[in-house]
This record gives sequence, C-alpha cells and structure tokens, in this order.
Amino acid sequence: MTRLLPSPWGRPDAISLVDKGGSLASILALILDAAAARRARDRLPMTKTTLATVGTRHAAMSTWHVVDAAGRTLGRMATQIATILMGKHRPDYTPHMLVGEGVIVVNADKVVVTGNKAETREYTYYTGFPGGLRHVKLADYLAKAPDELVRLAVRRMLPKNRLARKMFSRLKVYRGPLHPHRAQKPTAK
Repeated sequence: MTRLLPSPWGRPDAISLVDKGGSLASILALILDAAAARRARDRLPMTKTTLATVGTRHAAMSTWHVVDAAGRTLGRMATQIATILMGKHRPDYTPHMLVGEGVIVVNADKVVVTGNKAETREYTYYTGFPGGLRHVKLADYLAKAPDELVRLAVRRMLPKNRLARKMFSRLKVYRGPLHPHRAQKPTAK
C-alpha cells in the first residue's frame, strides 16, 4: 500500500511516497527519481559567459580605430568612442580587464553641438588658489581647444577608476586631418 505524505515545505513537487514498510531506502530512491525527472524536464540550453584571455587582450590592445569628427555631434560621438575604449562592443568584454581598443580622433575642430548648448553650457574647474574657481563656456572651448573638449566629453563617460585612466591614455585627439599614428595601422570607424 502506497500513501502520499504532504511535504513539510508545502511544494507540490516535493510530495514523498512511502510504501507500507516505510523503509528509508525506498523513500530516498523515490526522492532521487523525482529530482532526476525534474532536472530532465527543466533542462534548458546553458549560456556561457565568455571572458577575455591574455591573448584576446593583447589583440585588442594592438587594434586602433580612426574617428573623423567632421560634422559629428559631440555627445553621440563621445559615447561611441567611450564604448570602443572600454571594449563593450566586443563579445568578450570583461569589466576588470583592459580589453578596449585605441581610438584616434581627427578633425576635432569641426565637431558640432546641437541646440543652444554652446552658449548655455559651462565647464568649471579650480586653479588651486583662493578664489580660483573658473567657468568656461562650451563655445569658448570650441574656439580655443576643441581637442580638449572631445577629451573632456569622453573622459566623463568612462568609469572613474584606475582602469579608466589606462583606457583614457589610449585616446589620441588631433585638431586637423593628420595624425602621427600611421605605424599602428588604424582602421576607419
């Protein structure tokens, strides 16, 4: 005679069957069979997490891209550059490793900002002296140092840690169309 005993956990899949002898071996056999059936029923294809290895890291470190900033919007271009520097466009992105690729930006003096941001947006910095808080408008940055403006926009989109400082060192920005990094064999992005 077999009787059903409700599980103390209240789960319908954890009902145990006990025969008339109620032996421990038969109870364990029934539980193991039920667990095996549950595993077979719930088996789904397993997804694998790919992590970067030293080899893929070195391959990424030797890859460079050239971005032409002529006529491109500053913020949208900066997000794409930050994604490449972090390596988030790669399938083997690993947050704790430097798997990003290098970026060379040319024609930074032809970058565009939309709306009235050029007149309204201000960047502040402190000189280190008393009363040394300085405000610079975006239009002044565009006129005097557009390469510094691109660096500033990308740097603020990177994480704030030691790894980001290494990522940021792989960003090279130039005002004109020429750059001295021909030996790195950069690809156009």
